[in-house]
Amino acid sequence: MSCLLRKRVVQELNSLSTSAGLVRAERGTIVGADSQAVGPCPQHFVVVPSAGRNVNERHIVSRAVRQQAGDEADHLGTRAVLVRAERGGSGANSDAVFNGPHHGIIEPVAFRNINQCIAAGDRVLGLLDEKSRIPEATGAVRLEQFRDSIEFRDVSFSYDDSRKVIDSVSFTIRKGETVALVGPSGGGKSTLSDLIPRFYDVQGGEILIDGVDLRRYRIDSLRAHMGVVSQDTILFNDTIENNLRLGKQEATEEEIRTAAKVANAHDFIMETEDGYRTNIGDRGMKLSGGQRQALTLLMATIKQPKLLLLDEHTAALDPKTAKNVLTLTQKIIAENHLTAMMVTHNMKDALEYGNRTIMMHEGKIILDIDAETKKRIHVEDLLVMFEKASGSEINNDRMLLG
Repeated sequence: MSCLLRKRVVQELNSLSTSAGLVRAERGTIVGADSQAVGPCPQHFVVVPSAGRNVNERHIVSRAVRQQAGDEADHLGTRAVLVRAERGGSGANSDAVFNGPHHGIIEPVAFRNINQCIAAGDRVLGLLDEKSRIPEATGAVRLEQFRDSIEFRDVSFSYDDSRKVIDSVSFTIRKGETVALVGPSGGGKSTLSDLIPRFYDVQGGEILIDGVDLRRYRIDSLRAHMGVVSQDTILFNDTIENNLRLGKQEATEEEIRTAAKVANAHDFIMETEDGYRTNIGDRGMKLSGGQRQALTLLMATIKQPKLLLLDEHTAALDPKTAKNVLTLTQKIIAENHLTAMMVTHNMKDALEYGNRTIMMHEGKIILDIDAETKKRIHVEDLLVMFEKASGSEINNDRMLLG
C-alpha cells in the first residue's frame, strides 16, 4: 500500500472516533481504548476505531483506495520506468525514467501502485468483517473509574487445553502499586498480563476490578483505562508528534510537549532534525532503541491511563539503555500516579523497581515478596529462594542480567 493511501485510510477511519490506541501487532489485538488492529501490508498497520464500526466503513476504505488509485493514475502519462527486457526486471531498481517510447519494456510506476492499493484495500475490507472472539456481556456496564484494586481470584487459563499456562493464581494489586512479575520463559507472566485488558478471557476463576468481574465491563471502557508497552515497539512512518497523538488523538501541541518534558523526552526530541515534526521512518528506524521505547511509553501514557502494563519492554535493549528506560518508566509512573504491572526476566530489575516482586514458575505463583523484604535481599538471595520454592534450577542467564 502506498504511503499516501495508508495516510488517507488512517485519516478517514480515525475521523469516526476521537479515541484510538496502539496496535499490538504480533497478537492481532489492541492496546488502547476503542481500536482494533488492521494490517494492510506486512509491516504497516492502521488504527480502526471500534466505536465507529458499521457498514459505512467499507465505503470509507473503498473511497480511499479509489481516490488514491485515481491520483496515482494521473501520473501514468508522465512517469514510467524502463525495464530491461533481457533481465526480466520490474523496473524497481532502474534509474532510467522517460516520457516516450524506447527499447525494452515500459512499466508505469503508477500502475504498480494502483495494483498494490487494490490488493491492500481488499485485505483491509476483509479484516473489517472479522468478528471479535471476546464476547461482550449482555448488559455490560462502563468502567467509569479505577478506585481500589485488581484481584486475581483462582485464575486459570490454557491456550489449547493440553497444559495450564495459568494455574489457580490468586493475588491482589492495590491502586498505586507497581508489581514486578519475574520468572523463567513459559512461566505464564505475559499471559497473566494479557488477561487484564481481555486479550484473552480466563477459563477458570475470575479477575475483579473494584470487586466486579471485568467481564461485566464494556471492553472499550475497560481498555480506555489501560496503556500497554511491549518489547516490540509499534511506531509509524510519520512525525514524532503524530505518533504520540495515536495515544490521544485530541492532544494539543502543548499537552504533547508537557508530557514529553515530564518524561525527560523533550530534549532528545528537540535534538532531532525537525523536532516534534521529525519523520521517524518505518517502525521508528531513524531513532535509537531507547528513543523508540521512550516514545512508545509516552504514546501509551499521554492519555493518562490508570493502569500501565509493561511486557518485557526493556528486553531488546542493551543494559545501559534499559537502565535509562526503566528510570524513565519509574518517573512516568510516579508523575501520573499509575498502577503498574511489569513483566521481566531480570531479577535485579524485579527487586529494584516496584513495590512487590511476584515470582512465577509453570503457571503458578511461588513467591510474593513485599516492599520491606525486597529492601533486605539481593539477587543471589532471590535466586536461592526461587530454586527452593520451585524445586528446580534456573537455566536462563537473562534472569541474572544487570
